[in-house]
Amino acid sequence: MPQSVLNEVIDQLKRFSDEEAAWQPVQKALPALRERVAWLEAQADLIPAPLVAVLFGGTGTGKSTLLNALAGVRIAEVGDRRPTTEEPTVYHPPGISQDLGPAKYVQSGYLDDLVLVDMPDTDSVKTEHCARVLDLLKSADVVLFCGTQQKYKNEQSIALLRPLRNERKVVCIQTRADEDPDIRQDWLAVLEDEGIAVDHCFRVSAARALTHKLDGRPGADEFEFQALEAFVTEKLPPERIGIKERNLEGALKNTLDGLDR
Repeated sequence: MPQSVLNEVIDQLKRFSDEEAAWQPVQKALPALRERVAWLEAQADLIPAPLVAVLFGGTGTGKSTLLNALAGVRIAEVGDRRPTTEEPTVYHPPGISQDLGPAKYVQSGYLDDLVLVDMPDTDSVKTEHCARVLDLLKSADVVLFCGTQQKYKNEQSIALLRPLRNERKVVCIQTRADEDPDIRQDWLAVLEDEGIAVDHCFRVSAARALTHKLDGRPGADEFEFQALEAFVTEKLPPERIGIKERNLEGALKNTLDGLDR
């Protein structure tokens, strides 16, 4: 759907939400609708901006290690204690103007039209972490869903994705291929049952890929890290406008379907 059409539909929703309804159920729904319309307007304004991809998943799923492997340097804190990520790490191209709130901002020398965000764990017991995850998901265009054999069916993660069906591009990344069996077929089946469409699914060893990069052997990983890296840094950025428009179209459809109910 062209952006001009998306903008027209948003304008129509805004006019509807600005009207005062006599019917009480509609009156009760209007504040939430107005908040939703404001978010839709903000997303439409950000279509030309860099793509925001968030590393998403439960405790110990290798999000920080994966960001470090993609960056080729240790920029996100990694440790044995969980949760390790106390604040998000935003890895961004030079000159980014989009504010993603309190975070550690690290400028990249090679990212183009792409922002990578290492988020707090989706199953953290800390209330402030959960609130930050929800806040960052509002700004996300792509969800890089990190999973392991223990955590790929994590209910907290899936619960966060359910309301975003058709509104975010989802890519699954099994991060411990050197330790875990291939879980991708079952993982995709679980998400399909939830109505969550997955664009790609990669199997990597984030830790091994990071070690190889730091040792100056970036091509030594025998899993799919190189394919993932090319997908994230080379394929996604040129498609950013199409991805954002499809996400916005899905969000509009979900909003209109909600009005019908």
